[in-house]
Amino acid sequence: MLKRYPARLALIAIVVAMCAACSSDGSPTEPGGIGTAPTDFSGQYLGSYNVIACGADPLFSGFCDGFPAGTNLPITLSLTQSHQDVTGTVSLGSLTGTFTGTVSGGVLTATAVMNDLQADGSGGTTVKVTLESWSTTITGSTLTGGFKVVFRVPSSSGSATLTATIQQLIR
Repeated sequence: MLKRYPARLALIAIVVAMCAACSSDGSPTEPGGIGTAPTDFSGQYLGSYNVIACGADPLFSGFCDGFPAGTNLPITLSLTQSHQDVTGTVSLGSLTGTFTGTVSGGVLTATAVMNDLQADGSGGTTVKVTLESWSTTITGSTLTGGFKVVFRVPSSSGSATLTATIQQLIR
């Protein structure tokens, strides 16, 4: 029987060899195709974000009064990208910070450590600010998505969190 179909056996051997070559070698590839380059998020962005919710514990009593839902605030973003790794700076009004993220499947997820705030003037209580849960996609030159801004006092367990959606962010 093997002698009757040598061409088929050769074809089967080629298919098996190709399938073995396609098995995972442990190196990451971007979804959407083997070796597809990650979506490019690099550039200078300018726009605004919208507060959709604010929550604060008693330590930050009254904090959310200044950030009611619907508040529109400025954002700028300056990003560089090497493969799937994205770094840069982000400014939320007068708050600035170091942005670090990863691109996977066309989605940029990131965090940022913002410059500390002094709650009651120079030398007062230090407030640590972080940008968390950043998740955006890009269409043309426009980013869409959302993030959270978390305010914490290191010597306390209290916090305040702004949940935001990008209103407009264009490069």
